[in-house]
Amino acid sequence: MNFILSGQLTFYVLVFFINSNIKADYGNTRRNREHPKLPANVTSVYLVGFSAELNRSDIKCVRTYYLTPKGGLARQVVVMELFDEKKQRWNTTGFHVTMNIPDWPIIFNLNITSITDLPPELQSLNISMAYRILHYDRNTMVLGDRVPGVYVRALCSLWVTHDYRDLSRELPFLTKHAFNWSCKSPKYQAYPKECLS
Repeated sequence: MNFILSGQLTFYVLVFFINSNIKADYGNTRRNREHPKLPANVTSVYLVGFSAELNRSDIKCVRTYYLTPKGGLARQVVVMELFDEKKQRWNTTGFHVTMNIPDWPIIFNLNITSITDLPPELQSLNISMAYRILHYDRNTMVLGDRVPGVYVRALCSLWVTHDYRDLSRELPFLTKHAFNWSCKSPKYQAYPKECLS
């Protein structure tokens, strides 16, 4: 029990240290700093990582485009390339999503309130309506399914902004840590160059 409490204390001290901006003038405290907005709340994001269990060889080039705020909700369109077995070619398809993304999340939940224009060929995706935001900064976001406990790894996806989509730029340490340690069987996959348009 002492080890668990000691480990928790060490973790909280580490989190406090990471979140504190230690400078000589102490004027730039966490309260005074501008907190990052969720990237999906202000810009387009690209899928560059996911739990291996979520991999589908018939889907590639997944991205979302931020459309408009709608009250306290965000409207986005999810676009992807889907392989058509009959025609033996890739087709662009997508659907609209309306979600509640908090500006300053305290409990890191993302709730989808509606999905429209879902093509029949994507009905089998079994899209969850509730996710947990495991980590985010201005350029990256790790989303996971809600899990029953802290020792259960979530099925996850890793989303990044334009500058990080080909994975040639180093992902932030905390993003990699959240994806590698909180997610079940994490797999990185750069956004394909043929899809960059």
